[in-house]
This record gives sequence, C-alpha cells and structure tokens, in this order.
Amino acid sequence: MCGISGIISHNIENKSKLLKMSNSINHRGPDFNSIWISENKNVGFAHNRLSIIDLSNNANQPMFCQNNRFVLSFNGEIYNYKILKKEIEKSFKINWKSSSDTEVLLEFISNFGLNKTLKMINGMYAFSVFDKVKNITYLCRDRLGEKPLYYSLKNDEFIFSSELKAISSVINTKKISKKGMNYYFKYGFIPSPHSIYDNIYKLEPGKYIEIYLKNNLNYKIFEHYSFIKERYKNFNKLSQNSINKNAKLLSNELDNSVESELISDVPIGVLLSGGIDSSIIASSASIISKKKINTFTLGSNDNIHDETEAAKKVSEYLGTKHHVLKVNSSDFLKNFIQYKKIYDEPFSDTSHLITYLLCKETKKHVKVALTGDGGDELFGGYNRHIYSAKKINPIQKNFISSIISKNSFLFEKIYYFFNQILKNREIHSDLSIKINKYSKFLSAKNFDQAYDALLAINNQHFRIIKDRNYTSVKHIYNLDNQNIKLTKSELFMLLDSIFYLPENILFKMDRASMLNSLEARAPFLNNNIVSISHQIPIKQKINYGKGKYILRTILENRMQSNLVKNIKKGFSIPLNSWINNELKELILDTLDKNNLYDQGIFDINNVQKIINDHYSKKINHTLIIWNLFNYMIWKKN
Repeated sequence: MCGISGIISHNIENKSKLLKMSNSINHRGPDFNSIWISENKNVGFAHNRLSIIDLSNNANQPMFCQNNRFVLSFNGEIYNYKILKKEIEKSFKINWKSSSDTEVLLEFISNFGLNKTLKMINGMYAFSVFDKVKNITYLCRDRLGEKPLYYSLKNDEFIFSSELKAISSVINTKKISKKGMNYYFKYGFIPSPHSIYDNIYKLEPGKYIEIYLKNNLNYKIFEHYSFIKERYKNFNKLSQNSINKNAKLLSNELDNSVESELISDVPIGVLLSGGIDSSIIASSASIISKKKINTFTLGSNDNIHDETEAAKKVSEYLGTKHHVLKVNSSDFLKNFIQYKKIYDEPFSDTSHLITYLLCKETKKHVKVALTGDGGDELFGGYNRHIYSAKKINPIQKNFISSIISKNSFLFEKIYYFFNQILKNREIHSDLSIKINKYSKFLSAKNFDQAYDALLAINNQHFRIIKDRNYTSVKHIYNLDNQNIKLTKSELFMLLDSIFYLPENILFKMDRASMLNSLEARAPFLNNNIVSISHQIPIKQKINYGKGKYILRTILENRMQSNLVKNIKKGFSIPLNSWINNELKELILDTLDKNNLYDQGIFDINNVQKIINDHYSKKINHTLIIWNLFNYMIWKKN
C-alpha cells in the first residue's frame, strides 16, 4: 500500500515538484520514499511506500522490470499474485529479486501486456507504468475504485497522484467546479470523474489512461472493466439453486477471499462493527488464520448509538483478541478539525470521524485491517433496498406520504417521549430525517426521484447554490440505454455499487486508513465475490422484509442463530443532537450571513431560511446544515 505521484511533461527541470507532491502524502507511505525521472526528462514518478509484503529494499519502488523496458509505481495489493507468478514461470525464466506482488505485477505487464494483466489481476490498485519503447505512460485504477487516482492536464503538463492535495500543492489556480459543487450539496460527496476543482479529475473505477508525449501531450481514457456489463452478463445465473446451495458456494468463496487477503508480512486484524458483514469476515479470518485474530471496535462512553456489545459477543464466540476504543462526544468534536487534513475535498458523510478514530486506534496494534465494505451494496443491506422491494398501491402511497410529511416532528417527539419513559439511552434522534426520506420516496414520480429521496442529503440543493450544473445519477451511467430489466431494488443496488460504494464508502475508508498509515482490505470486493453476487437472485438477497438474507444464512450456519438475530448496524454519531446543542454555536457562527456572502456561491436568502426553519423546529434540516457546515469548514481551512 502506498502513495503515488507523477508528472509527464516535455521537460522536468528538477525534482522539486515531485518532492513537494510526495511530501504532501507521506502518510500513505512513510517507510520509504523515492523519486525517479526518465533519461529524456519527460516522465517523473514519486513513490511513498507502506511496506506490507516483502519488507526488504528489493521491493522498493519505482521498480524496473527485468528487461528494463517498464517502470512501475504501484499502490495496492494483488491478491492472486502467487497464481500469476506461476503463470509467468510457465513461459518465461525470471530471476526474481523480491517476493513482492509489485514485481509480479510488473513482470506480468512486461511479458503479457497491460490489457491481459488488467483482465487477470484480482485486487485493489492504482498504478502508473511507463513504457520506454513506446514513450507512453499508463495510469490504471481497480475495478470498483478501492484505490484513488487524481489527474490534471494544464499548460502541457500532466500531473497525477493518489490524493488531490498533492496536485493542488503544485497547481496555482484552483477554481471551484460548478458540477462538483452541485454533486456535493446534493449527496455530500463528489463522484468521479469530477472533483471540487475545475481541471482536476478522478480516474473512474475500471478505467485506465494512455498518455502520449510527442509534439503535443495528449491522453485517452479506456475501460478495462464494467460492473454494469458484468451484472447483465451473469444476471441471476444461480436463480435455480436453493438458498442453502448458493449460501454454501458464497461462503466457501468468502473464505477463499479472506485467505488471500490475510497474506501479509506485517500484523493484520479485522474491523468488527458487530454487523453481519464484518462478523462474516471475522469468522472466516478466525478459522483460517494460524494466529489469534485481532478485532477492533469503536464505542461511546456516553452510550449514544453504541453497538459495542454486539461486537463483543461476536468476538467472544469467535475467540478473537478484541480491542474496544471508548470515546465521548467531546472526543469526536475536538477531532473535527482533522476533517480538512483527512479529506481534501468537502465530504459530509456522518461517519467520517468514526472511521478515522477507529483506524487511528487500530494502527497501534496492526498494519493491515480487513473490513466488511461492499456487503451492503452487493447483497441488499440498505433500507432503500428493502423499501424499494415493497409493493404499495398508489392510494396507500399518497395517503402515507401525506400523513408522514406533515407529522414527522410529531412522530419523533412521541418516539423520544416513550424512549425516555423506558430509560432507553439509545435514542434515534434522526428519526424525523428517516421519516421525511421515506415520505419523499413514496411520493416520487420516477426512478431518479425515488433513488435521490433515499440517498441524497438535499433533494433541493438547487435552493442553496446559485450556479446549477447537475446530471442525475441514472444518466451519469447511461442506464436509460442499457436495456435494463431490473426491479427497483436491483437498480438501487446496482447504482449503490458503482456510485455510492466507490465515491463515499471506499473514499472514506481510504483516506481515514491511509492518514494513519493503515492498509484496509475489503474481501467482499474480491473479483469472484462480485461475480457471484451478480448471479444470486434478488429473493435470496432481500426476503421476509430483511436485507442480506443470504449473508444472514451464512452467518447462522457459522454462529448461534440468537447471536445473529441480535446483530445490528454498528456505531453511529448523534448528529441531530450535536447540531442542536454541542455544535450549534459554532455552526451559527460558521454559517453567518457575511461568511456565506463572502463565498459568492450561495443563495443567501434560501440558506438563511433553511437555518431559521431548523432552529425554530419547523422542519428538520439536520443533514442540509451538516452539509453546509462541512463545506464551510473545508473552505476555511
């Protein structure tokens, strides 16, 4: 796991820019830093290494292949590298200088070409490789977007890096992107290929770039993998199999995936939230590993939204060495300023601080951690997948939607009152938010509205900003021209896998883990698991009003059924309470009319109305205010 940066130009005068980029992302690879510039001074790579497999200097990068034609700078892990190594050795004699997956990747490219390599490798990656013969540089990103890659072309100079901050450190003009800003204020994140800045882009998952430098500098983008195409190619192939048969198949493949991702020359653990996905990963790891597995959970001393008990019970059953980090609300709030350091774009996912603090604690004990990321998207784990699977006639829809929309705060007060009587401290203070989302979902007139109702932070983002430049998610991926014959819940899962997963979940985990020099691996995103997920019918994913039905079946076969029934989602923050209490003064100061006016992008009157309506308890605008607040904190810093 590493940080990569590079420059392609007609003349790289010195190492200064590369050094500046490398220093800005040193957290991604503090074990070894190196800079390489080609003899013709057209290509320069900077590498920050986090040593995981083969800790020796022989595995340092940038790395040269045996015939010296290709130079590689690689961020990631290739989980099937031992298989690929045997494949190379069938046809070629290689004098291996290391036992790293990096060298195997490089030699595979050298001997079989890039296209075959991208079809064969199974892992997470973003890498740059320079072909000295053709004078072409290739930038490649993994299938589902686990590892990031930013790039920019300006003044006949192509710059790329693992993080945006490295590029922005050497580019003077950083004009805010209208489209990026529109996506942020709608969803709380900015999807590929956009970033918060004009002329700085993210390479999309499953794509690679060819950069040519002759008289002029040009580049082309190609697709090496399409989640959508694979989805339809393998759609419901296992539909005739029983749930038990498919569960066994998936269970065995998950074990294989975890086994391949346990390969490491440094200590390894599992992030255990107490949910279904992480519990399955922990169960596989505890069976396969020859050593006692370390598991890690974040909990709260004030018992707000705390699910550490579920994780503890799973740990006790599996016999793992369990670590629990207990924090207070004040711990989260004082770490809030880390936001800008972690995420160099505005990002308002409510769990970003949780993820950061958990990774920080985990790094004290291990250098690699397995996660349950991907289970929800591939196997129907979100409420929106379940809601969209339910059939409600139009009259019922309109009636329920009308009642809910008019009484969401009343429902929340009733819920709060009864929880107080029952002395239940785990009060879901965001109930009115969920109620309002469900109301908008029921009243949606088309697919775009239905999806946005449940995913978007702000369905009226156009009220906040002056410059409106937005494309619906469905049209981003050209789903209207895909001959799609999926149910609404299947479409939701498809979009979550190609949109929400890489642009929110994986983005968050990469930044939070790498800031702490911790490598995070997601066994659910193994190529074979993804392929099987396409083949399993929807009724085995969502059934009896529950999501991830097949994963529940697997876990029940591995653990006590009563333990599985009590498994919940995991830790979350009391966002509504913070905004109305602990953060209120800071928020009102940050979102002061003059501060907003200075930005020159906001519809001041509408923003003020949103703030006033919220704090006068007319409408719960918690998520919109959190969204605005995060942007202003990012911009300020």
